[in-house]
Amino acid sequence: MARHRITDLLQNYPFWLLDVQPSARPPFLVLGGPLFGFSAISHPEITVGTEEVNQLNSPFPNHAFAGATVSPLTLSRGSRFYDSSMYTWIDRFIQGEDVPHRDLILIQHMGLAANLGVGAGPGAGFIEILRVPGKAWMLWDAIPIRYTPGPGLDATSGEVTLSELDIQPVEIEEFSLDPFRIADSTSG
Repeated sequence: MARHRITDLLQNYPFWLLDVQPSARPPFLVLGGPLFGFSAISHPEITVGTEEVNQLNSPFPNHAFAGATVSPLTLSRGSRFYDSSMYTWIDRFIQGEDVPHRDLILIQHMGLAANLGVGAGPGAGFIEILRVPGKAWMLWDAIPIRYTPGPGLDATSGEVTLSELDIQPVEIEEFSLDPFRIADSTSG
């Protein structure tokens, strides 16, 4: 008997990054809002720092929690002549304009998807599929820390230019349908 699609492991390709904190200044949403996707985004990473605590009655030290850090995420996408959203965010951050700290949500979808009907007529194919979220991460107070418009120019290459932006969140929070995580968050 075949297993149900809902039990499949998550795949890397279906994901989306959204700005959940629009500003009052155009373009309102950083990174192009829902108009532009990304070809790659590194996963959020948390590192816990520890301090050694020497025990009087043991030759082996214990380790105590000393804080946690979130690593930067790298966002990559093909460069377009009409998209300067990565540069605009880092430039406004440097100039102290607009809302530099942004709350973003990174959604990793499951392979499970539902077709919404791709028919003929106006708007056909605009919404092709509805993806089911598998996991999501809130990236709290993210700021841009590195921007590059591409890997460098090369007259002998026909590759697509990939722009990159590194962002540094202060904190991340993971959301999933893990029953133990749900029970843990409701037991307050």
